[in-house]
Amino acid sequence: MTDLLVALSIAVVGGVVADSASASVVSCDPCVDRTKVRLAVVDHGVRGADVFWDAMDVAIHQGAKDVNVNLTHSSATENAGLDNDAIFERMSSEIEELCGGGGGGGKATVDGVLVTLPDPSVLEALETCDENGIPVVAFNAGIDLAKSAGYLFFGQNATDAGYEAGSALASINGTEKFCCINHAPGVDTLIKRCEGMVSGISSTVETYRIFEVVVGLGNCTAWTETVHDMCRNGDDGNWSTVGLFVAGANHDCAVEFLREYPDAHAAFSDVSEYMYDGVRDGLNILFGIDQQAYLQGYLPFSFLTLAVTNGQVVGNDVIMTGPHLVTAPPDANAEECAANAYAVCDDEGDHAAPISTDFSPASRSLRRSFDGFHQVVIAAGGFAVAIVGGYVLAN
Repeated sequence: MTDLLVALSIAVVGGVVADSASASVVSCDPCVDRTKVRLAVVDHGVRGADVFWDAMDVAIHQGAKDVNVNLTHSSATENAGLDNDAIFERMSSEIEELCGGGGGGGKATVDGVLVTLPDPSVLEALETCDENGIPVVAFNAGIDLAKSAGYLFFGQNATDAGYEAGSALASINGTEKFCCINHAPGVDTLIKRCEGMVSGISSTVETYRIFEVVVGLGNCTAWTETVHDMCRNGDDGNWSTVGLFVAGANHDCAVEFLREYPDAHAAFSDVSEYMYDGVRDGLNILFGIDQQAYLQGYLPFSFLTLAVTNGQVVGNDVIMTGPHLVTAPPDANAEECAANAYAVCDDEGDHAAPISTDFSPASRSLRRSFDGFHQVVIAAGGFAVAIVGGYVLAN
């Protein structure tokens, strides 16, 4: 019995060592196995009510699939129904747990993090990742916060985008009242868009009135009432003197509003089918400011994966995806591609099914199954060899 216990003890150690050796992310003997790279995305987007983030999700998951890594993206489902402060708190807690702090028990469960920085509190949470040597890349929100922390950022300069909107609206003869319509007050990106609008207006005209109008997502009736009450110019509601900057989301509500008040002028942050329909119908839409969200969600994965596996990073601090001013709808083919969020065909050439938030790349399913079987075989072999060896040594 003693001989058997000695043999089993040696087997356990041998099996663990064999399994640990096969699980190294950065091992290049004989090659890097990206299926073992664990990347997480933590963002402030709200799905369902904001089509911008629904489309962004497709890019995020396609990017992870194409680089062949494991992806965790819980924020895609957990932000709905939360106010901004609650979203920031949830993001911070998740980051700390992923990188080995908080509820993670001191052990990181991820090799790299892609994150939006809508608030300084999120940046503070990333200190746990820095302390544990986990690479971080930022996207979409928080360009200045990312630069201050030394993180590579993918996105546009929101202040520049707002400046373009304000300057263009102020250049229209007779406009004197301006509204920055904000669906996410407190979010860094929206703050900077509205600040940029103020700068654009003040650099163009001397006399003006500017209001920030806070609206909700999804309810166009409430949206219209709020914008009408805050932005109309005088008791007679002279909308020809009003310039609206739709600072993000709610394009359907904004186009509906412009149909009811066609004398108003508007610039849109981002682009959409709703905006294109409004332009085709001759509404006073100056342009949409395209930040190329697909690039923001897709591109970071190759950079973050190489930082994890190769220890290599680019010297840039920002990869600019915008702003691009879109003054006319694209052709039918380009619009269809955008409407489908540039969905990629599957291996048989068929249209790929929508990607869920718990997505595991199909191309890795066999490899991951084999990896599991391979590790079991290694462990079993370690047990068998160690039992025999232990028995021989003991006798």
